[in-house]
Amino acid sequence: MAVCPKCGYRLKLKDWKQTCPQCGTDLVLFDLQERLMQQADEAEVQYYFHSGKIDRMKASFAGSKLAILRIVVFSLPLFALLLPLVAAELKAPLPEFAGNIGAIELYKIFSSGFDAGAFLGLLSDSAAKPAALMLAVSAVLLAASVLLFLIRILLIMQACSPHGKRRMLTADILLLVFSTGAAAVFAAIPGNSFISGSVAYGSFVYILLYAVGLAVDIAVYRRGINVKYRQCTVGGIPYEEYVALRDSGTPPEEIRRRQYAVLEEQQREREEKIEGKKEDVPEKPVEEKTEGGGEG
Repeated sequence: MAVCPKCGYRLKLKDWKQTCPQCGTDLVLFDLQERLMQQADEAEVQYYFHSGKIDRMKASFAGSKLAILRIVVFSLPLFALLLPLVAAELKAPLPEFAGNIGAIELYKIFSSGFDAGAFLGLLSDSAAKPAALMLAVSAVLLAASVLLFLIRILLIMQACSPHGKRRMLTADILLLVFSTGAAAVFAAIPGNSFISGSVAYGSFVYILLYAVGLAVDIAVYRRGINVKYRQCTVGGIPYEEYVALRDSGTPPEEIRRRQYAVLEEQQREREEKIEGKKEDVPEKPVEEKTEGGGEG
């Protein structure tokens, strides 16, 4: 059950009125100002942590010229996928196709009747198994690079976080490994009856762009990004000063007294500024009106 904040009387179910039956204190309005200040302090402390995340996110995208260049370089591999990645000739049981294969052609091949069961049947054929297995590994590595590319969008947003550097460089290295591995495994596919081909220039561009992305990320972290944090206050006191006072054992009453002093000073400055603006506004001249039209 609730307790009266003034006298400590334990309220009962029958005590439904707004006032304490023991001392008559208004339970709703008692110490309302202090409770509102406490809630405001909690909200401003939470805002400090959220604003820090937003400031780091902004710096990750536009904190320096290299950070902006990273965004541009990051998006380029997506366009490289549209280039010819391999030049191949596919035969049954794969959908028949001959020519350059990029992301668009690869989608058309899979959507035009790719028979997964027939492909799995190649894995049970001792003669076709090595080629089918290497083709599957190459496709998985390419898909993994595309998936990690999408995940890297989220990693860039957290690039200035405490673990941002490690995550970004790890993702860059994995992207380079996956893209290079996909091309190398495809190029090493042995002779078979269902696929033949070679790596096209689009694959080299795709790999090169990831290597450039890794180099740009290394340059970004070597030069560093200066995160500009907004000044956050708790009851008018800078957050860092508020935490220092709280951790040093300063009585809450003393902290509150300092907060009120700062807030009153800020209010006085605002009022003086408003008064100053009013004084700067020129007064409109009063037009004199004459009654009557002429001499009588």
